[in-house]
Amino acid sequence: MPVAFLVGQVLLPDGATFAWTALALGVPLLFGALGMTRPAMAVSSIAFSLHFILLSSPQWQQRVELVLFINETLALLLGIACAMLAFKLIQLRNRHWHGRRLLKAMLEDLGRLAGRDLTGAENWFGGRMADRLLQLAKHYPGEPTQQRNHRHDAISCLDLADELMHLRRCLTLAEQVADNDLGRFLASFRRVIQGGVNSAAEDALDQPLSELVTAIGRVDSTADRRLAIAALWQLRRIWKHWCQQAVPTAETTLLAR
Repeated sequence: MPVAFLVGQVLLPDGATFAWTALALGVPLLFGALGMTRPAMAVSSIAFSLHFILLSSPQWQQRVELVLFINETLALLLGIACAMLAFKLIQLRNRHWHGRRLLKAMLEDLGRLAGRDLTGAENWFGGRMADRLLQLAKHYPGEPTQQRNHRHDAISCLDLADELMHLRRCLTLAEQVADNDLGRFLASFRRVIQGGVNSAAEDALDQPLSELVTAIGRVDSTADRRLAIAALWQLRRIWKHWCQQAVPTAETTLLAR
């Protein structure tokens, strides 16, 4: 605020040239940009730069408007105080809400993995899951039951993704298997995943999985096709076990919505 007052109300009204304006605005912003390069000062430096530009209000015809500057300063201080008070009174990082949001994000990523190109898909999903696991770790230690459920969800999601990638790689090598058969299964898989993990969805993969197994069985038996069938049964086993372990709470209702 003092720097913005000095530049906007003292230096700029007297300077009519472009060079003087660039010097008056550029020097404080240069120090702000240098501070952004240091992680410990990045947030404060960004706030300084934004508020400096807002309060100095550079214009083509700069005028001394002390009353406007005081009003903007008081409004800024009041807004920051209200935001700080709101964050103190309202706790947004509830571990149960956060766990539900992370589970929903993991299921959405798993559904997107079914339609994503195989090139780089493993690194994409693994990186996002690593971020989810790190966020889950922030709530440890918490309630043992909730923590066990969240860890089980993450592990089951990783297992499903691994088997899904293995299935797609095997069927890519098995050239005689029609792409539309795999496409129908992946579409059904994505629809079931997006419906959420609950006991009602335990048998939802049985029919599309059996149809794909039948389609694979129509061609000659090779190692890749046998591995693909094994991956399908493993997918079915993991999904059933995950649904059986799901706790029937409002979480499943939220995901279903």
